[in-house]
Amino acid sequence: MKRLVKYLNLYACNKIRIITADTESRNGNAPTENTSEGETGVNTNNNRNGIRLTATAIILHFKINQCKIEFSHIIINRINIITSMFEIYLETIFITGTAGSGKSLLTSKLIQWYKDNNFYAISLNLDPGVISLPYEPDVDVRNYIDIDKIMSQHDLGPNGALIMASDLIATKLDEIQDEVFNLNPDFVVVDTPGQIELFIFRASGPFFVSNFQSDNKINIFTFDGILASSSPMNFISIALMATSVRLRLNISQIDVMTKRDLVIDKLQEIIKWSSKSSLEDSLQNEKNIEYSILSKDLLNALFKNKLMQSPILVSSLTMSGMVNLTAALSRVLNLGEEKGE
Repeated sequence: MKRLVKYLNLYACNKIRIITADTESRNGNAPTENTSEGETGVNTNNNRNGIRLTATAIILHFKINQCKIEFSHIIINRINIITSMFEIYLETIFITGTAGSGKSLLTSKLIQWYKDNNFYAISLNLDPGVISLPYEPDVDVRNYIDIDKIMSQHDLGPNGALIMASDLIATKLDEIQDEVFNLNPDFVVVDTPGQIELFIFRASGPFFVSNFQSDNKINIFTFDGILASSSPMNFISIALMATSVRLRLNISQIDVMTKRDLVIDKLQEIIKWSSKSSLEDSLQNEKNIEYSILSKDLLNALFKNKLMQSPILVSSLTMSGMVNLTAALSRVLNLGEEKGE
């Protein structure tokens, strides 16, 4: 509510062109200089994708040099904002996963899909060390954190600078949040740092996710299709990583296996691994008996606690599986209802 009031105050100060005021006449005093009797209404309707915002601004009193209104000499000292009706939706999709699992490419394709379907989606890059991206970030943490400066100022190597930069992300939360609010999107797709341990297992990542203001939040964990499909033990190991991320971030999560187009010949086997019995049967064929037994115990724990998901297979290259992914996002974020319905 505080941010809404702040936004509407700015709107009232910058957008009103002609204004009249009841002013102190309510208290038996004559209207202040440069004002006339009457009451000011500010009505803002934003019907994009079903969003509407209506507000009323009431003038309390005036003081010179406080808030100038273009094409008017009236000076406003204070405006109370009363929202008669507002529905501001902001839904945030965090994308996490191991290095090289295709987080940035998936970010670009999700943005493209939402735009193609008449939603206003923006990208937020949270990787301060990335050199190039397959999309142009709408909000970029690199505008606030410079890896090269950190290395030179603190005499750090690349890894030390990345650790410090990742910790500094939390200190830039307010600036990043304001940028997002100013863009007023329907969806924010957040591309997290490539090295998952820097964002998930240090305090700054969960802090950022927890304190980022959004109506709904969800995390997509990306399984690297090539790694996950190479053996059932690899599949279970990455599933454990996905569970750790879910526990650390404490928000809803969807698991996605990327690079579907590169593992076409293994698709049927991967789909079978969604079944506990099929995955256990595959583990029987592992040569390392000790690791096979350990994997079975971990698998039982995951299924017992309902932490094992069947990942959605997606190709960011061909867009195959994108409909299934966005449908799953819609179900989790909006209880199965599309935005604006």
